[in-house]
Amino acid sequence: MNTLFVRKKYTWKQYNEEIENECNERNYIYRGVSNTLDDNKVIRHKLISSYNRIHPNRSFDIDLSQIFENLFEHYFGDYQWVKENDLANKNLLSRICFLQHYAVPTALIDFSFDPLVALYFAFANLKLSFITSYANNISIRSDFSEKYFVTVYKINYKELMKNLSLKEITLSETNFSYNYSDYSKSFCFDGFEAKVAFLTDSDALQHHNSYNLNQQKGCFLLYDNKGTGSANYDFITFLCYFAREKNILFDTPPITIYDIDVSTALAQPLHSAQSPRGVYDFLSKKGSTGRTLFNDFQGFKNDFTFINELS
Repeated sequence: MNTLFVRKKYTWKQYNEEIENECNERNYIYRGVSNTLDDNKVIRHKLISSYNRIHPNRSFDIDLSQIFENLFEHYFGDYQWVKENDLANKNLLSRICFLQHYAVPTALIDFSFDPLVALYFAFANLKLSFITSYANNISIRSDFSEKYFVTVYKINYKELMKNLSLKEITLSETNFSYNYSDYSKSFCFDGFEAKVAFLTDSDALQHHNSYNLNQQKGCFLLYDNKGTGSANYDFITFLCYFAREKNILFDTPPITIYDIDVSTALAQPLHSAQSPRGVYDFLSKKGSTGRTLFNDFQGFKNDFTFINELS
């Protein structure tokens, strides 16, 4: 079988029914994204690192050895936030993980071992618009479409590591920048090369000095997709080309893409303090909202957006 991924169109309840037995396992990693609605069409947010979105034809190792390692303490060592989190004394990889969590562009992509955490982040970043009808004092979403969906990526990372010979990085890696080229994978088409690895050592990650990362059961995919010319392939496109060229077959698809209908998560009636908030209330009872996943302002901000957009 040569199918790398399968796509499923679900309601959030159908998604939960399928993954409810996976919440305490570590066999898969998950990432939730909100996507974009443009002219009534959904633009899917693909698996590309924040660094490569900014620098599509530049490898992360340029900044890795300079800004993140050699010059970090010189320029940022006296910052109060850096001192409070002891960043100057962390090893390079731990520092990058910490900064990635606070939206500093890196070649890491955030994932979680918990499918409900991924579902939360898929809905927590929605940006829906409203127009108000003064005749009957109700609010209507001006850009909402019943076709709108958020996405959760589910990856069998162990299967990918086994079949594609991808490596796992541990937080104890002391020569990350020096060994960076060891994570390189390439294929001939378009001269494309990427650095690919998984940072999924759950025991080490749980001892990482980050409340938020621990609560979110966080882990990372290293995907540095420097291309040539116009090539800037997302992670799944890269895997498809790579597996095809190397003639690698899978017994079952290692990636599941859940497209979750947003309309099934909307509270009814709109803006009623007594209205059920469906998916938010469910996640709150499961301890998978900003109140428990963060110990800083990010949790409040995400929950505020979540409730406001779906109410």
